[in-house]
Amino acid sequence: MSERRLYELINPSDAITFRATVEEAAFIAARMLQGPYFVKDAETGEEPKIDDLGSRYDALWSDAERLASYALAYRSFLVGNPSDRRLFEAAIERMPPDAADEYRREWHAARCTSFNDICAACWETAEKIAAYRPEAAHD
Repeated sequence: MSERRLYELINPSDAITFRATVEEAAFIAARMLQGPYFVKDAETGEEPKIDDLGSRYDALWSDAERLASYALAYRSFLVGNPSDRRLFEAAIERMPPDAADEYRREWHAARCTSFNDICAACWETAEKIAAYRPEAAHD
């Protein structure tokens, strides 16, 4: 799997970051264009771009490993700028998963100011992606 980079979701309300491969970030950016949102790499400022976006997105849905990674990208959405995110990640680094998830919910509740709760919507999307089972390949 490719390197997960830090991305920012530029939107009219809260600062939001997420971690994804370039491919996943490009898929997310394409979906987010339906609203007043823009995705940029937190380090380079560049928009994630890949060749053959449509065919690669279609192929994603037949690959369980890629789907699991894509769901992880949506689960990684977090209110906060890149500096905030580094603090958050340092705080949960040694926590068990349940404690880290609880801390994420508390972090979110204390920082989310938007009525259009983008992170919560992305977390719901992550669960839908994770629940999807690709059809078995036909011989």
